[in-house]
Amino acid sequence: MAPTNAPQFRSLLRKHFVSHDVEGTVRRICEELGLDEKQSFSLYPPLRAAVVNWERNLTIKVERAAFRVVSNPETAEPEFLTNNELRRQLLDAEFYTGKRYVRWSEATVQDHRDRVALLRSQQDGIERTIQSHLHAIEMIEKAGVTCLAKVFGESA
Repeated sequence: MAPTNAPQFRSLLRKHFVSHDVEGTVRRICEELGLDEKQSFSLYPPLRAAVVNWERNLTIKVERAAFRVVSNPETAEPEFLTNNELRRQLLDAEFYTGKRYVRWSEATVQDHRDRVALLRSQQDGIERTIQSHLHAIEMIEKAGVTCLAKVFGESA
């Protein structure tokens, strides 16, 4: 069991996170935890993934806020057009095109098209997964059993 004074991971992220500096953030967290080189090496992949997810979640929040239509519903202008701080945050945020990371401020039309294509491919995959689950529901209900294993006469 971890000692009660062990830092929570979110507090470490908040303390050491620097936008666009994933490796530096991971290094600072490892240093604060007092990890040796072997421990840091072992924990690097999950820590890096957590920092990337943290940054992506921050970007998603900014994107949603920036494109929210509240400033002038009659003209449907997104909020970042009238909110300077939100515009600055949006322009500094990065997104993945499927090929590279790019800041909103530097993204070309092709970068945005690549991002749309990536998101559509993910959407298609999600739709296929939804259809698989709907098919399983149909099979289970049709057979009058409680799970897919029992449809095939196996124990669950």
